[in-house]
Amino acid sequence: MKITSQHRGFGFAALFGVGLLCSLPALAAGFYADDYVQLAKLESAQSPTPFSARLSSLFTFAAGGAATTELITSGQLPWWTSPQLQVRFFRPLSAALMIADHALFGLRPLGYHVHNLLWWLLWLAGTAVLFRRVLSPPLALLAFAVFAIDDAHCLPIGWIAARNATVAMTCVVWGLLAYLRYREENWRPGIILAVAAWALGLLAGEMAVSGLMYVVAYELAAGRGESWARRARRLAPVGVLLIGYAALYRLTGSGVRGSGVYIDPIRDGTTFLTAAAQRLPAQFGALVFGTPLDLWVLTPLQPILVAVGVVALVAIVPWFRATARVLPAPDQRSTRWLVWGAALGLLPTSAGLLGERSIAAASVGGAVLVAALLRQTKTWLRASRSLAAPDDQRPRAPRLRRAELFIGLWALALPNLVLAAPWLETKLLFMRWNGHLLERVAESAVAATGPAQRTVLLWSDDPFVGSYTPIIARLAYPAALPSFRVLAMAPVDLDLTRVAPDTLELGCVNAPLLTSEWERLFRTPAQSLGAGMTLPLDGVTVRVVADLTGHPSRVQFRFMVPLDDPSLRFLEWRGRRLVSADLPPLGQTRRLYRSPPLVVAADQNSLLNYGQ
Repeated sequence: MKITSQHRGFGFAALFGVGLLCSLPALAAGFYADDYVQLAKLESAQSPTPFSARLSSLFTFAAGGAATTELITSGQLPWWTSPQLQVRFFRPLSAALMIADHALFGLRPLGYHVHNLLWWLLWLAGTAVLFRRVLSPPLALLAFAVFAIDDAHCLPIGWIAARNATVAMTCVVWGLLAYLRYREENWRPGIILAVAAWALGLLAGEMAVSGLMYVVAYELAAGRGESWARRARRLAPVGVLLIGYAALYRLTGSGVRGSGVYIDPIRDGTTFLTAAAQRLPAQFGALVFGTPLDLWVLTPLQPILVAVGVVALVAIVPWFRATARVLPAPDQRSTRWLVWGAALGLLPTSAGLLGERSIAAASVGGAVLVAALLRQTKTWLRASRSLAAPDDQRPRAPRLRRAELFIGLWALALPNLVLAAPWLETKLLFMRWNGHLLERVAESAVAATGPAQRTVLLWSDDPFVGSYTPIIARLAYPAALPSFRVLAMAPVDLDLTRVAPDTLELGCVNAPLLTSEWERLFRTPAQSLGAGMTLPLDGVTVRVVADLTGHPSRVQFRFMVPLDDPSLRFLEWRGRRLVSADLPPLGQTRRLYRSPPLVVAADQNSLLNYGQ
């Protein structure tokens, strides 16, 4: 049946409704992770604080130099953090939107999430218009179906601090639509509107850099056969924008240094290329096969995610080339530049901490890639069954057996169409559960510390517990946990020894410290912490006793007061709560066993006993 304009409009409207329906659980998600950090900054900012200072502070997690050293000394950053660490993102538009939300809604999350949802719907609508414009109706509808229910959009939809990606891509997509009218219809206002929209996208977040790769891919595809000088002239607006953006990034002191996870591609190109060799395949695997890229933070799973990505590259690239050759002419051109734009967009995001939000920009072209492969593979399978049809009337399939086509079809359809929508809703509900659980963990920390002035968390193998507990506690109880320090956030078993009345020692059992992705966030592997290094901090002196290739394997912590002093309280992570720690007697050792993060207790009964 031929798809009429009316049918097509109804199809896009229905799919838009499905996308909205799947995202509604985000309204109940509450606050999560970095949301608490930004809220704490806004809550503590007094009215005389200049707006510009609040604007720049929201996405500054470590300013570098003396400011970072002060955070390390006070315990707000882990003791192993590099003094050179700087994590400062240039996102003034997203920061301004967060400040406006805080002024309107305070600590009530619903308003923030309604705002998030509006941006998501604008992005969703822009993508629908884009697909309708550049693709044939059947391919456009299928691509939009894949995009609308993509579970990789979970964090941009449900995480307030990740709104920057949604705002950036909304501006990029609508700007791209204006640019296409300028290029293909000679609509003069289009270039002005496009550049203005893209500039706003860059002010919203770095994801816009990835989004602008679609413009680069479009011009490279449109200019095939033309001179490189002519192509360069057409790309001049994007080039000027990116150069101006890079200049603003430097002038405002934004950027990342001293981290083993976030990499500056310009300052440290070799490290970036080495990291990209692993991160690019991992992102591609998530884009086409829906692998859970948020698990990248669990270091042992990284080789698996990379391996799936390599398999995806080996299988998908020839598969797509064969598909592109038999698509109708208009779809051939549009599909190629959209897919190449997605592929180029994965390169900038390889410089940061990987997660499914990393493929937000690439998800637009990724949806087209998946849709084209699904549609054409289904056609090939039908042709292989049509034995009565003459050979010259059958679509030519690549040299694959029918079983291989069938496996490939389901390998794409299962994660991208069958499971995507329920998985998206499940992830949004999990964010709500996890956020509420973090708040209960913070409450347990406040209850366990009492009047103590200094709180020490012995270890947590869940990085969210170690990083966000004091911030969440102080939002609810401003005077709570006046000093909070974490001794280890390593996913390893540890031996805790009281070696002196005022000194504890942590010894690693099966692996050294600073080998997990979260620990590397605060320090580059090149900055070793070898045996003999001493770090004098507020209330405690840290000394590395032994190391393994520059990674501490035994560390002593000498406190300024005896360990039994009432001003000092030790906590340990037990299952889903923080409890008062039992320190071993002088000269004795106690084993601290790792536990699955926030899900299963270290001892089998604590899940049942929690809350009693």
